[in-house]
Amino acid sequence: MRYHDLPPSASILMESTRAIGYTIESALADILDNSITAKAKNIDITFNSFCEPFISVLDDGVGMEQSVLIEAMRYGSTNPLKSRKKEDMGRYGLGMKTASLSQCRCLTVASKNNGELNACRWDLDYINKVDKWSLIFLDEKEMLKLPEINELNAMKQGTLLIWSKLDKIDTGEKDLEKALIDKTSDVHEHLGLVFHRYLSGDGVKKTRIAINKRDVEYYDPFYKSKSTKLMDDEKVMLPGRKGEIIIQAYTLPHISKLSKKDQKICGGKDGFRKMQGVYVYRNKRLLVWGTWFNLATKDDYTRLARVQVDIPNTLDEQWSLDIKKSVAQPPDGVKQILKQILDKVLEGSKRVYKVREKKDVEEGIHIWSRMVSEEGVRYVINDEYPMLCHLNEKLDNDSKKALKLFIEMIQDNLPLNILYSDIRSDEKILTDENSVRKERTCSLAKFLLKQAKELGTLESAYSKFKIMDEFKDFPVDLKKVYEEVKSE
Repeated sequence: MRYHDLPPSASILMESTRAIGYTIESALADILDNSITAKAKNIDITFNSFCEPFISVLDDGVGMEQSVLIEAMRYGSTNPLKSRKKEDMGRYGLGMKTASLSQCRCLTVASKNNGELNACRWDLDYINKVDKWSLIFLDEKEMLKLPEINELNAMKQGTLLIWSKLDKIDTGEKDLEKALIDKTSDVHEHLGLVFHRYLSGDGVKKTRIAINKRDVEYYDPFYKSKSTKLMDDEKVMLPGRKGEIIIQAYTLPHISKLSKKDQKICGGKDGFRKMQGVYVYRNKRLLVWGTWFNLATKDDYTRLARVQVDIPNTLDEQWSLDIKKSVAQPPDGVKQILKQILDKVLEGSKRVYKVREKKDVEEGIHIWSRMVSEEGVRYVINDEYPMLCHLNEKLDNDSKKALKLFIEMIQDNLPLNILYSDIRSDEKILTDENSVRKERTCSLAKFLLKQAKELGTLESAYSKFKIMDEFKDFPVDLKKVYEEVKSE
């Protein structure tokens, strides 16, 4: 038996790995993993479209001396089978290189550690020319020409990463500046979700992330301050493996109880229906979200259900974590536990909607009636609603006929399809504020109860009001009005 070393072609392999499937936002998230591992408190991302366009990431982490920087630039710098430090966000030792070069043809990394500044570069055009794993080292003059280098020099320690020759972004774009602005918006959204626990300081030291000097705002898909926690933390250990999996289950408040800002925080740009599901975090960094892993199906009744799963980096292989850290699958043992938890969390979300539906159809006198026939369902205004009966008593025949026609027009033009669309897209259906409704209802109740008193039917009218739509929403105030009219 004999052996022959067969190293891969540098140009072919580096060009091939550009097609792993990164988006610009997932690529930048991979870069930020390194910054957070380096204990950065501040991370500044710059999108520059002028002169020679570039994207840079500057952090105030521990920085790297030259030997560490060289090793970090190596393809496959860390064996994924070896144990990592607990806080390490990496996996294959490929992320920084493959993520960066998926978006650009030139990656430059400058790092400052113990007062020493070093910089090196992978340039695909040069690699294609020599077809060797030739890492370029920058001398002092070359380093001083780097964009954002003055900001790094002003810091005690840190790392500056620069993407230039932005061929993936520039391809086919008539207006590169507009393209970068559009990309900036996507990156804001993505990083605000993926790193929301770091941005908010949820169980970790708070990290500031900014893009072009504008701080990234976090999303919180769990909104724990207002959500209902359905169970104690479920802690799972895999046989023969180190590291604990922690599972938590929550039900969000009904959308009607959330402000527009609240809805954006916990619903994101995709809305509650798409965002329901299991959220898998590795070292508090979000990997996978908005999925039930084929253990359940998404529907409108379960849109408020969320399950948080925290995994350590010691279980990467068991969760089939990919290079981009955007795909993960729970092991069979975890799936079985998740299935049991999902039954509980899905029922919690459904219960919120069932309570609201029950409130809408509970016994009483309603303005709208639901009529079911073989042809389907029809919603009509209740012609025995006391207010409508009172109006009819006051009108002559022609006016009664006109009112009846107008009511039928309202029924026939009820915008059910638009209402359904708004509800599915998490639009909050607005009504007047309670204070306005209460004042209006009390004024109307006083007027009608006075007339009922003159007719000797005060008690009967008050009994009906207590179960009528609108009036029954303010029982205390209605009683005060009744007592006032009664004592007059």
